[in-house]
Amino acid sequence: MSGRRPKKDYMQQLSLALKSITDSHRGVTKKQLMQLIGLDIANASDDKQLHRLIERLQGLGYPVTYDPNSERYALDKKRIFDIEASSTDLTLLKTAIRQAPRRSTQTALVLESALAKLHATGSSERHDPNVAADIPDEDLLLLVVSSIEKKKRVRFAYRGAQSGEPAWRIFDPYLVFSRDRVFYVCGRACPDTEIEEGDVCPPEEWQWRTYRISRIDSSTYEEIGSRSERFSPQDAHEKVSTFFEAHDVTLAVRPGKAQALRSIAEQAGEPHSLCPPGWDCYRIARIDRRFLFERLMTYGLDVQLLAPAGLREEWAGRLRHLATVGVSR
Repeated sequence: MSGRRPKKDYMQQLSLALKSITDSHRGVTKKQLMQLIGLDIANASDDKQLHRLIERLQGLGYPVTYDPNSERYALDKKRIFDIEASSTDLTLLKTAIRQAPRRSTQTALVLESALAKLHATGSSERHDPNVAADIPDEDLLLLVVSSIEKKKRVRFAYRGAQSGEPAWRIFDPYLVFSRDRVFYVCGRACPDTEIEEGDVCPPEEWQWRTYRISRIDSSTYEEIGSRSERFSPQDAHEKVSTFFEAHDVTLAVRPGKAQALRSIAEQAGEPHSLCPPGWDCYRIARIDRRFLFERLMTYGLDVQLLAPAGLREEWAGRLRHLATVGVSR
């Protein structure tokens, strides 16, 4: 007699499969996955059902891979998987909240509040029975997804990775996506400067921006009108792909400084033309721009970004912005 768990419905199977694969760093074996969702590994019909579930997840945009040698399913962490804002997204969020355990009265109240917000969005009533997903901090995420669904312009206070006081943003959101289990929203925003209440900068000054949802102050989040329809979620997707593109960079390092950075870099054969006299010149291949900027921030004046020119210009712009933070006008 098989020791499998009771078979679950399709929605539960899909949700549990995604959660199990996402939570595991090394991946989950086929046997473990089938036991978890109530399927019998010795049953050919159940084996086909598992394949259908995996294909469904891949069709939804989750980069699930399978290694036949170890018989493990895992997520390809190098790829972006999108969660596009639509009635289907609201459905999967609603389903995940319904399935969450009510361990206390307070938890139950929070979950019921989130469900009430979803039910208040008319399009969320169009139920897709074949979709489920694991979600973080559903309260704020729901607000952002709902704004995209309703094509709204929003205003909120945002705290950057290195900044002190939150800065106000006026923003047209187009796409919510997840990368390395962190949720972001991509859209068009006024330049990254402090915005006084009621200000809206001219259309030609708006720029593409990607914000980490967990750094948005949910207590300040509000919809203030309709967003521009000159752009689409597909435009945002193309920007996201560029945002997470890895870069080969050249750095100048002050002698005797930034030892940790030197350990992941390779000394350049010839000094770069912009390298200050007496400094060491290093190259790092295929580095994520976010990771690079965070490292540069910690080293201050001991490390300079020399190339590529586009990334150097973007970094210079960030430094100019930081220099204005907190300065009265």
